[in-house]
Amino acid sequence: MEAISTFFSSGEASLDNVKNFFQPAPSTPASPLTLSLKKRVIAFAVCLVLGVAFCFLSTLFFFNPRMFAKFYTFGNICLLGSTMFLVGPWKQIKNMFTPNRMMSTMIYLLAMLMTLYTALVLQSKLLAIPMIIVQIGAAFWYGVSYIPYGQEMARASASFCFNV
Repeated sequence: MEAISTFFSSGEASLDNVKNFFQPAPSTPASPLTLSLKKRVIAFAVCLVLGVAFCFLSTLFFFNPRMFAKFYTFGNICLLGSTMFLVGPWKQIKNMFTPNRMMSTMIYLLAMLMTLYTALVLQSKLLAIPMIIVQIGAAFWYGVSYIPYGQEMARASASFCFNV
């Protein structure tokens, strides 16, 4: 993983960086909790495909808000979990709670919890629908927080479209 970060962080793409990128990682005693790069990429792909599939399948239940909420929220959890395989869970959590995206992360996680709570515990379609809408908006806002100046562009676009 260090080779990847070194490769992408250097300003110049030298031949040495390319050679080092494709070299096997130095042999260190493996912890039972560590995964090889190949296994992490496979786990990422599986979680990503599952997340997209569950989000897509949720549209089949558009007129049944409880089922839609379950499928859509589980898809979002899989999508969040997929990125944890790429960068590691602790680094992902640290990235999620940096000052510039802490609020969007908290709203996104709370929206997922409240969507599941209204759909599964309260079993209220009337409350599940607004929570689904909040979750979709929070997922969008959380996603654009990873794009440089993404939230600023989204604000500017919204103010232009709605003349705010």
